[in-house]
Amino acid sequence: MDVNYHVFIRNLDTYAISELKEIHAMRYFFKPEIDRIASNAGFQCLNVEEWLTGKATGCETWGVCFVLKAP
Repeated sequence: MDVNYHVFIRNLDTYAISELKEIHAMRYFFKPEIDRIASNAGFQCLNVEEWLTGKATGCETWGVCFVLKAP
């Protein structure tokens, strides 16, 4: 998946504006993949939630936080 960044940067001294465009090729993981990778490394999954809100995850969730316990 490509994530497109289009950023405007304002110099606070001169108020000049610069523009930056980047494309980041990213891969996303589904919960079963994270569970398998964690388990294979000896970790236990303690919690999964939406990033920054703590809400339950769903099909529309973009950012997810996994809490894992080390062996």
